[in-house]
Formats: sequence, C-alpha cells, structure tokens
Amino acid sequence: EKERQRIQEHICCLQELVHHKHLLVAEEVLNHASSNADLETGNMKSVVRDDHVTLCIWANLSRSPRFKVIHFADTGLGCELPKQLALSNDPWRRGGDLLQTRVT
Repeated sequence: EKERQRIQEHICCLQELVHHKHLLVAEEVLNHASSNADLETGNMKSVVRDDHVTLCIWANLSRSPRFKVIHFADTGLGCELPKQLALSNDPWRRGGDLLQTRVT
C-alpha cells in the first residue's frame, strides 16, 4: 500500500510538471500573439508539437463575436467558443476549451 501511494504521488508530481510546461509554452506563444496574427481574421492560432504532445493555442485578438468554433485542421482538435469569451477584454484560460493538448 505504501508503494502504491508513493507511485501515485510521483504521478501527481509529473502531471503538475507537464501542466507547468504547457503553461510556459502557451505564455511564450501568447507573448508574440499580435506579431503572429492572421491578417485576414486578426486572430492568432498556433500549434506546438513534438513526438508525444500537441498543444493548440488560439487568441481572439479582434474580440469578434463571429468566431463560434475554433478548429485546428492539421490536428483534428477544436472547440466551441463561448460568446462571453469572444467579446471579453480580459484574458481567459480554460483547460478543456481553449488550451487543448493531445498526448500520444
């Protein structure tokens, strides 16, 4: 039982480390969001990947309510965009909605 608990604690630590790394990558990408904006939409969409993880980041720089669905064609990932978020001036981060990760 002690060994099981020790392994579970290690798993939790590793999950926290991976989450922290995702946040650092997202922060780095978003720091350059306006320079990477799509000229047609005024928004930024970025995919960061390696052999095991795909991280999709989208920034609604134009705050346009016409964007209802975000789709990352080359990854097969996407989500619906809440209207409240599309109109917001405040930064948001919602794990399942805006910051999507696929681990393979």
